[in-house]
Parts: sequence; C-alpha cells; structure tokens
Amino acid sequence: MPSLKAEQVRTMLGYDPLFGYLYWLQEDQKHRHRPGDPAGTYCEATNVIKVWVDGKLHLAHRLIWLWVYGQWPEHHIDHINGDAADNRLANLRDVSRTINMQNRHKPAKHNKCGLLGVCQRDYGRWRAEVRLNRVTVWSAHFATKEEAYAAYLAAKRRLHVGCTI
Repeated sequence: MPSLKAEQVRTMLGYDPLFGYLYWLQEDQKHRHRPGDPAGTYCEATNVIKVWVDGKLHLAHRLIWLWVYGQWPEHHIDHINGDAADNRLANLRDVSRTINMQNRHKPAKHNKCGLLGVCQRDYGRWRAEVRLNRVTVWSAHFATKEEAYAAYLAAKRRLHVGCTI
C-alpha cells in the first residue's frame, strides 16, 4: 500500500466525477501547473492516465478511488466499459484480478485475427475458446471468424461473471 493518504490527495487534487478527471488545486512553479489544470499524463501504450504525486507515479484511477472512498482499493480497479482512460466513478469497480481479466474487451496484441477469444487453427477453421483460471472451459470450431466470435461472446457472457460486454 502506498503511504499517500486521502487527505493529502484531496488537498492537492480535485476530482470531477461527471467527466472522470483529476485537476490540480494549487499552483506549483516547479512542475508548471496552476489551479484547474488537468492532472496527469495520458500513456498511449497502456491507455491509462498517470499522475506524479508526492514524488511518486500513481495510476489516476487508483488515486480517484482513494480520493472518493478515503482508502486505497483492496484489489484491481476494473474499468467496466473496457476503456482504461475513462475514469468516471460509475465506470470503476474494485475487483479481483480474475474478474478484471474476465472483463477484457480487446484481443491481445499478438492476436492475428483481431477478435477477442478467436484464432485460426485446425486446417483453416476458426477456433473460439473461453478460459477460466488458465483452463479452457469452452471451445468450438467454426467456418468463419465472425461465427466464432459470436459464439465466443455468448459463451463468455455465460461463463465469465465479470464480463460486461
């Protein structure tokens, strides 16, 4: 747990829950920000916003949780709609790593077909599979990647309790 406390964060930062962003409350000549300036930097590689506070880099969604609830999240902060830059309070939930992973909306970068849960295997047919705790709990083969993706989504919604798509 970081040593930063909610009171410290609330004296430095304000939070707009409607639009989901943090902003500076005080002027800081050294870091060149004024009251009302947005706090943090968008990281394109991970689609998250990071904020330097008290000499340490923090994820904005975790700071927001601390700012609103007065304590650090116990687990992972999941962005319900899958957009890690959308820090509206209604889009954040404190969940286990398993639930957070079940709510993935995009395929991994190495996925060649571009569809979550689908790959081309077995002599040109498309395979869809749902995994739970690193174990395949459902899989099937289809003639097209679109059929495989539709079946994957149906199975994912049924088998992953954390899924919001």
